Amino acid sequence: MLNFVLEDLKHYGAGYSNWGCLALHLTYPFKQLAIVGNNVNEKLLHLHKHSLTNTILAVSQTGSNLPLLLNRFVAGSTLIYVCENNACKLPVDTVEEALKQF
Repeated sequence: MLNFVLEDLKHYGAGYSNWGCLALHLTYPFKQLAIVGNNVNEKLLHLHKHSLTNTILAVSQTGSNLPLLLNRFVAGSTLIYVCENNACKLPVDTVEEALKQF
């Protein structure tokens, strides 16, 4: 169905915004990003400078029962987990390393 509206989407994007969201999702699938540890705010501010799209963020300075954050807290570390389709890559401790995983 998306193929049928692609030409119209190019000429009148505002009228086809939901179709545009679908095209974006199919082109760049959603990623989940979990940041856990004491320096969450610092890493989050650094990440916001990169204007990540299609990203769901979950952050916590302590352990959490949220599914994306469950069992990810390591005392004395601030770790970043890049996940897609409920599977996470190995945790990293710098924003630059996390961006490479995207």
